[in-house]
Amino acid sequence: MSTPSPINVLQLIDSLDAGGGERMSVHLANALSSKINFSSLIASRQSGVLENDVFPEVEFFCLNKTHSLDFKALMKLKGFVKQKSINIVHAHSTSFFLATMLKIIYPRIKIIWHDHYGMSDKLNERPKTAIKICSVFFSQIITVNGKLKIWAEKHLYCKNIEYIQNFSLTSQNTNSSQNVQLKGDPKAYKVIHVANLRPQKDHITALNAIKQLVEEGVNLSYHLIGMYDSKSLYYKSIKGFIKKNNLSKSVYIYGSQTDISGLLKQSNVGLLSSVSEGLPVSLIEYAQAKLPIVVTDVGQCKDVVGNLATVIEPKNNKALAQAIKYNLNHDNEANKNALKLYNKITSEFDPEKIIQQIIGIYTTVREN
Repeated sequence: MSTPSPINVLQLIDSLDAGGGERMSVHLANALSSKINFSSLIASRQSGVLENDVFPEVEFFCLNKTHSLDFKALMKLKGFVKQKSINIVHAHSTSFFLATMLKIIYPRIKIIWHDHYGMSDKLNERPKTAIKICSVFFSQIITVNGKLKIWAEKHLYCKNIEYIQNFSLTSQNTNSSQNVQLKGDPKAYKVIHVANLRPQKDHITALNAIKQLVEEGVNLSYHLIGMYDSKSLYYKSIKGFIKKNNLSKSVYIYGSQTDISGLLKQSNVGLLSSVSEGLPVSLIEYAQAKLPIVVTDVGQCKDVVGNLATVIEPKNNKALAQAIKYNLNHDNEANKNALKLYNKITSEFDPEKIIQQIIGIYTTVREN
């Protein structure tokens, strides 16, 4: 009987901007670096702040792809895969298309597609033609929640589909620690919101809630952590709301940050006000930081937190304001629930267990 080939894996992602799928690709590459023969990570279009979190043991570079059919980038990718004897390409989110083109010109690789689609509450609106065609070339699909698994089973050709939870790893790269201090009154009740600034995350509802609480005389501050496009209408609407309502001493925008755990340690409550989600990594990070949580009932959020966090309907600023105020006024109860949720997350979202699941999939895919 021949000896199985070693597992050499490439995590393929569009960029290393600070999004959920991007963070998962880095977590996986890092965690696998000590458990398989070769773990690598490639950003097809551009790098980003998360490059600082990539372990030295993980081989990383950027293809600087400029458009969908960038054959120069494709040939560079093929050269790396051949040189490093990559046998599995773990393609995250939209990078499935580049992985499929690679498979066509270099058939010996196996593709695992990891679906991080965040609008899982609006899957009926999801474009599917390209994914469906490319799924012919997939050996395995991994989804981050149950709704995405059902969607893939219904629409895609690949029938090897598994739902695996997201997880979070504390960075071991000391260079990633930015030592950013939260702004504003040190005595204020600090509400932190880790989510890129785009309409799906619905910061506007949160801002309306913050406005209501400030007008009531509550001493709090609201801290927005996440990537933004300063030219976008959404970002301009947030800035306009802050200016119009004189919230500049209560609301602070930080952009992308890598030392999320350091920022969470300075906070009093973690907030997610999204109108749609998959299984947000931020939610797991809040729980790991033992933060009380206020979250909207979208995606898998309620399943994750159960009755150990405050769950509200999306787009309801009054309920959001009440939830924040309740946690502020019942901090002992909130912190007890946060500790219980931490214990729940530690058990159910144990990175070691999840990594072993992933390696099991790699082993099966490699041998088939």
